[in-house]
Amino acid sequence: MSDARTAFRLVSLRSEPAVPPWLAARLLEPGVPEDFLDGHYTVLDVARFEEGAGLGRVSFGNAEWGGRFQIDLDDLKIWVVNDAGNLYPVNSSLDQFSECVRVVTECWPDWSAVDDFDYCEVIATRIRDEIVAVDDFAMASDTESFWETFYSDVRIGVYLE
Repeated sequence: MSDARTAFRLVSLRSEPAVPPWLAARLLEPGVPEDFLDGHYTVLDVARFEEGAGLGRVSFGNAEWGGRFQIDLDDLKIWVVNDAGNLYPVNSSLDQFSECVRVVTECWPDWSAVDDFDYCEVIATRIRDEIVAVDDFAMASDTESFWETFYSDVRIGVYLE
């Protein structure tokens, strides 16, 4: 997967009837990211309402390592909820999530051409700076966040071949 790069693209996501109409409309237009680096995140076929604390959550994507990307209906923040029910912060809104996916996709290198481990730190710092410029919530958590984990993986060379 180290050289897997996909173009950033928003797609319309249909919703099941239990999804609030205002959110269903937002998921259709402008839509949600289709994919992130060939599988870190993939869009669901249909957005699903999930009961839970407060007003509930709406699932809109799958996480590569298990779990779902969800919108919390109480505060509209984006979370990854794993199969055990643990919450991992992602972004402060769906718009910020889409923008973070876009900026990271645009600055993602062709790792097959990289043979210098020091470059990992350079690109990780660039990615972190781009994410924070879009949404500081994405990296400002006391708990392990989706973007912080991604940044750490890039920094330690996970994507080098």
